[in-house]
Amino acid sequence: MGRAKEYRQRLKYQVASARKKTLESLLAVQFASELGMSETEARL
Repeated sequence: MGRAKEYRQRLKYQVASARKKTLESLLAVQFASELGMSETEARL
């Protein structure tokens, strides 16, 4: 039996990595760390 194989795993990893590098994501992290906002507030 074993584990279910996940197809296209590398593609999903690359898409997630690129998404983390967007301006929106970088600003949200900076707001959360420097201004003490919650993650939800920073994303909005």
